[in-house]
Amino acid sequence: MSYKDLYINGCSFTKGHNLEPKDTWPVKLSNSLNLRLINHSKNAQGLESIVYNSIAHLSELDPKETLVVIGFTWLDRFLVQAFGFNFTLTSGDIEREKTEWGHRFGERASSPFSVYDHYVKKKESHFPHLRDKLNIILTKYREYLKYLITNDEKYIEHSQLKGLTLKIMLQSFLKANNFDYRFIEFAGDTGLCNKILHSNPKMIDKLDKNNITEISLKQFCDDIVDSHPSAKCCTHITETVKTDLKL
Repeated sequence: MSYKDLYINGCSFTKGHNLEPKDTWPVKLSNSLNLRLINHSKNAQGLESIVYNSIAHLSELDPKETLVVIGFTWLDRFLVQAFGFNFTLTSGDIEREKTEWGHRFGERASSPFSVYDHYVKKKESHFPHLRDKLNIILTKYREYLKYLITNDEKYIEHSQLKGLTLKIMLQSFLKANNFDYRFIEFAGDTGLCNKILHSNPKMIDKLDKNNITEISLKQFCDDIVDSHPSAKCCTHITETVKTDLKL
């Protein structure tokens, strides 16, 4: 199959925390495959946002011309949709007693509305006008999450079930629309990606493991920077994904 585009989405492990674009694995992979890169990864983006945005974006792209690589992320990230944007709260945000969100609006904002017109960049001028409203929304939602996590004994089980369901949903969309794809699990050395839910043990079998690349950061990326893949590690990720894709 002759691809023209490489669509990528994920969190900072995909975007490249504190790396120059040329050193990130999406850029290295697109250059190696000679494909146009469409990269919608964002720092701190949660799984729900990744799946939501990817399905919307890919609906605009031709499956015959598009290779899809999605970097999965951790479960302790929470989607807040407001004013045409997706924002993410992390566990660190929830732990803080007081947070001023304004400086993170551009960094955390993503959008499903267009894969071509860089919607968020066009609308960044709106952030100063929305700052007070967004501060209220994100702070209230943090209070809700904090109470839920503290008091719900089923919270972890719900989170695991939701995360697995989101992965299966994205997989189903990609297969139904004939996209060639690869999922990347950055928890390959923690066992989290193989964790079986006690209440729904058969659900893990619904994920096609033949299309999942597990990256062991401890084994192959011992020079990680700020707990993120280094440029050297990104080269390893690129080579591993290419091998798994048989490209």
